[in-house]
Amino acid sequence: MKTTKQLVLVAVVALALCGCAIPQRSSEKWEYRVLSGYTKPRVGPATLQEALKDAGDEGWEAVSWTQVGDNNPPYFNVLLKRTRR
Repeated sequence: MKTTKQLVLVAVVALALCGCAIPQRSSEKWEYRVLSGYTKPRVGPATLQEALKDAGDEGWEAVSWTQVGDNNPPYFNVLLKRTRR
């Protein structure tokens, strides 16, 4: 019984380590874009939510954001990425 548990443990560790030996595909190329805007309507030409929706329709994905200053409503910068076309 003890030997069976040890064999199972060794098999699990071996399978876990096999994933580390597989090279990562780095052939994907990315392009990046920054969107900026307010979160409330009628502040500036378009709200950030509308701009993000349009960007999502074009295949952009939000990966990071920062709030700029102590404005009320808050002003944000959002980093977007998508695979290069």
